[in-house]
Amino acid sequence: MAAVSIMDTKLIKTLVKYLRFLVNNNDELLLDIINYPTRGIGPAKVNEIIRLAAENKITRFDACRLIDDKKIQAFVELIEGLRLTMKGLIPGEFINYLISSINYEKIIERESNEKVARIRIETFIEVIKNFLLESDDYLSETFRMLNELFMENTKEKKNENTVKLMTIHQAKGLEAKIVFLVEMRRKTFPIIVSSDSNMEAERRLCYVAITRMVEHLIITYSKYFQWDETGHLSFYQKWDYNYTSHQRSQ
Repeated sequence: MAAVSIMDTKLIKTLVKYLRFLVNNNDELLLDIINYPTRGIGPAKVNEIIRLAAENKITRFDACRLIDDKKIQAFVELIEGLRLTMKGLIPGEFINYLISSINYEKIIERESNEKVARIRIETFIEVIKNFLLESDDYLSETFRMLNELFMENTKEKKNENTVKLMTIHQAKGLEAKIVFLVEMRRKTFPIIVSSDSNMEAERRLCYVAITRMVEHLIITYSKYFQWDETGHLSFYQKWDYNYTSHQRSQ
């Protein structure tokens, strides 16, 4: 299976929809988020919102303000509060705040693999942070980035019966059933580092590589290079090898 973007998962798609709606009142997006996670706003109320918006030639969010319903008004207050908060927080902080505000934890906990779900959230936050790293206009850049992510994700999918070769940095935001990490030996990965902080950066990058896999991770290295006395590369001495299979090729 080829690498799959985390953007293909409903878990992340929903967060993107929230973010896009917060920076741009998109009527179609409102219908996707108004009752997800569940808020008790059923089809009858949604149809009322659509009708009022059409009759008064206003946005559906403005139509929500006209409906005397506690649950809908709570949603309006939630969105308005999130928009105010969004202006004062950096991207990573705001996404965590959003998850808490919309009670998204219960969605994460219901995922078939909660650990993978949390890694996907972490990866999504990292992708956004990197995208906006040098931005002076946070809101407009957020809107542009989210639209690019959305458009990229709605393109026609190519044949998934492929293998992709890429750097670890290019793999951020992607997943695959099987991941190969090739030539994972000292002086290659990690590279020769001059300080503990640099080593920690290499360690974090390795974590990104490892968490791209869904089912199987295969690490290769050459036996013709110097090894530590333990028989393992120094970088990986803290790994729990009870959960790995270590096989030397001849």
